[in-house]
Amino acid sequence: MLQSKKVLVLDLDDDLPDSLLDACTGQFSFLKLNPDSFVPDQLGGTLAPLIFINFPQIDPEGLRLCNQIRSALSGSTGYILIALPEKSLAVCEHVSTLHCDDFLLKPFSACQLIWRLNLALLNMEQVSSLRQEREFFRQAVMQEEQLSRKLLERQQLLKGSLVSSVRKNQELKTVHRRLQKQATYDVLTGLLNRRSLNDRLELEIAKSLSRHQSLCGLMIDIDYFKSVNDSFGHQAGDMVLSELGKLMHRYLRRHDHAGRYGGEEFFIVLPDSVLEDSLAIAGRIRTAIAETDLDWQGHTITVTVSIGLAEYSVKETMAQWINHIDVALYRAKDKGRNRICYFSDDQLLDYSSNPEATSAQR
Repeated sequence: MLQSKKVLVLDLDDDLPDSLLDACTGQFSFLKLNPDSFVPDQLGGTLAPLIFINFPQIDPEGLRLCNQIRSALSGSTGYILIALPEKSLAVCEHVSTLHCDDFLLKPFSACQLIWRLNLALLNMEQVSSLRQEREFFRQAVMQEEQLSRKLLERQQLLKGSLVSSVRKNQELKTVHRRLQKQATYDVLTGLLNRRSLNDRLELEIAKSLSRHQSLCGLMIDIDYFKSVNDSFGHQAGDMVLSELGKLMHRYLRRHDHAGRYGGEEFFIVLPDSVLEDSLAIAGRIRTAIAETDLDWQGHTITVTVSIGLAEYSVKETMAQWINHIDVALYRAKDKGRNRICYFSDDQLLDYSSNPEATSAQR
């Protein structure tokens, strides 16, 4: 259990028997505060306190005390449980005005008190866990800011209402799935982001080694992409990146993976694919991109891509493999762009979409 089982007790009615608290000490430890010397502001430095207040009745002074304690707990996952006489039932129907999280009607048993305290701990753990998840994803994903605000609003809503545990868990799972998707995919292109792409590369290399299957990778770079931004603006450049991401998906097999490597560069992982088949896939992608006209505010934008490709070898590391692909890509750009170059048997070769020409090169 993440939260402490220590409970701060403020007995304002002076009718809370020690025997009742003693019956709960098997699960909780209680620290009685002196009502005469108690100062709410001293709770500001307390770590996630659980406070149990025994009221003789609810009056303006009691409301002010609850409000002061709630203000002192601002920013923490503190929890306030109050006990009221049964005659205060009408007041309890508007518990949100009491600035507390839950209440008990007197008289109550030790079993009832234990049950409510355990419910309070569960609530505090869920709020604390939710905050930790939000912080983790905020650091991992820059695009998470909008979702983080929604998450914070949901936290505040959950903390301020008595929502059932089942409903809270369902909402947490929904947010978690959304954040996982945000942490995995590039928002602009819909492809894997750089971190997820690296994870996929490591996984596919391990599978290739264990299953003795071929593995190819290709890197795609948009030719003269800066001129698109300079001529039509960065929003037009974003549109080009987004459309090319969709186009690549249409030419990949079910078990292939495409990701945004950085800027205008993309990386495609082709598991269980020999060099010849991978070159054919790269050729279809290059041709499709070159033949696609993109409309931007009445202007037609046409781009081409340069592609570098290499088959993974068991003798090399992932970094060496990617470096071979990168070298092949720069060879394609040096040779005039809008073409494919690949590594084979430690040689840099040019690829032609004509199978006979390719066979002659090899």
